[in-house]
Amino acid sequence: MLLSWKWSLLMKSRPTKVRLKGFDSRSLQAFELFFMEECNKDFEVTDLTLESDISIIDIDVCIIHHEIEEMREQNPDQGIIAISLLPRSSKDELLRYLRKPIVVSEFKSYLYRMRELIQAAKENSGFDNNIDVIRVAHESNEDQKATTKLSKLTVAVDNSQHKEKAELSEDTPRNFHLEAAKYVGKNSDVDLHSAQAFMKVVYNPEHKLQGALELAIQHAKKYAKPVELTCLNVGFIVDISKNAIYAAVGESAIKSLCTMNVERLEAPRKLEGDYSGQRLFAMARQPMGELKRWNISALMWKVALWCSKGKIPRETDINLPVFLANWPNFSRLVCFPYAMNIAAVLIKKPMRLSEVARHLNIPQRYVFGFYSAAHSLGLANTSKRKSDYLFDVDSGYQAVENSEFAVALFKFLRTNDGSRRQKLA
Repeated sequence: MLLSWKWSLLMKSRPTKVRLKGFDSRSLQAFELFFMEECNKDFEVTDLTLESDISIIDIDVCIIHHEIEEMREQNPDQGIIAISLLPRSSKDELLRYLRKPIVVSEFKSYLYRMRELIQAAKENSGFDNNIDVIRVAHESNEDQKATTKLSKLTVAVDNSQHKEKAELSEDTPRNFHLEAAKYVGKNSDVDLHSAQAFMKVVYNPEHKLQGALELAIQHAKKYAKPVELTCLNVGFIVDISKNAIYAAVGESAIKSLCTMNVERLEAPRKLEGDYSGQRLFAMARQPMGELKRWNISALMWKVALWCSKGKIPRETDINLPVFLANWPNFSRLVCFPYAMNIAAVLIKKPMRLSEVARHLNIPQRYVFGFYSAAHSLGLANTSKRKSDYLFDVDSGYQAVENSEFAVALFKFLRTNDGSRRQKLA
């Protein structure tokens, strides 16, 4: 009882961390002055995304409206106050919209209500001061459980009309699409002939963590030395000689970074000699320890999936067929739902992404997400070769030199025996 009382007192005395996004320097100073004079220092500005309790975002400047909902899903224990010239509303008490110019009384009421809800949630959850470390560990455990569940999913192959219909089998869990959404989002299919609709399924990798890491990899290859990258106040080390990316934060934290846009990015810096990662741990506000390590391809595949959320790079010509140069190494790369089905079609013959989705009878987001991930590793790209238009996929023409394994797998996926199943991992 005494411990609970002390914990409650500690939480009330601790300033609520607020992250400001999309504001110029003068606006930032105005917010800091407001928190100091109007809020009795109950709120404190932070630059670190992972330690923030509330994000205040000017969505007219730096974010698309529908991305707000995605941020809430990714960080359900954090509050968001979105500021815009347009009137918007939300029934979620941890997601509030304010119309410019800001009404002080309304702003304060939202801030303190969110502070109250967040503190209550932390008390009930029994978090200690290092809430971010605990949250990251929890999310990592949930990701591991989800991966285990995904490895048990199966896809039924129905070839009654000579199509690989990747429909759900009877033993597929009901939360199939919920689990898959962690990799390909929840976007609905769109009319790709409509420019307005097409813009809903494209993203810019250069404005994401994906583009920042790709830049660091390019520098590491150019200089033939390890490089250090700082992106969204989180540090990474890319070492081409070891085919590895290092960070002080875990995979769940990286996944959260993928939901945000990168506004400013410093050039990666070369590292001489051995590197301990001291700066990385300092940026993460963690004690020195052993850096976490990922295979470059494995991490970039995941980062591309998390950044794209079932979308395609904006420079992609949707009217051109896509070819798959090599079969993805699914023993190392996460094999999300339908990934093998899509790879089997594209390794056989180049096709337009929209045609792949229709051919497999699956939502577009699975095909778009696969292409974004494969493109990030240089495995897939659009093709302008005339030979790609000469034969239909059912003709048996093999436009790309394939391994015996890939051809055998493609034949397996096209079997007439509807009772057979293809495992996803």
